[in-house]
Amino acid sequence: MTIQALKDNLIVKPLYKKTEGSIIIPDSAVKHKQYDMSAYGLVVSVGKEYKYEIKAGDVIAFQKHEGKRFTYEGETYLMMKSRWVHGKVS
Repeated sequence: MTIQALKDNLIVKPLYKKTEGSIIIPDSAVKHKQYDMSAYGLVVSVGKEYKYEIKAGDVIAFQKHEGKRFTYEGETYLMMKSRWVHGKVS
């Protein structure tokens, strides 16, 4: 089975930053406002009505805490609206 975004939505797999010591710092552990930056994710699916130049396989930057989290086949994904996307990372 595959998962497909509808309308102008994106389905994104969140990417987590690792520190030099390979310690993963979850979003919930960062409490200070200065760390509230963009988050990054891998685009899994793009809805047919999405009008920007983003396709599956692209890495995007978006505002942290945006999107609806859900689990599909044991993996965590985000359902994103186009207005939450800041840009494409190249």
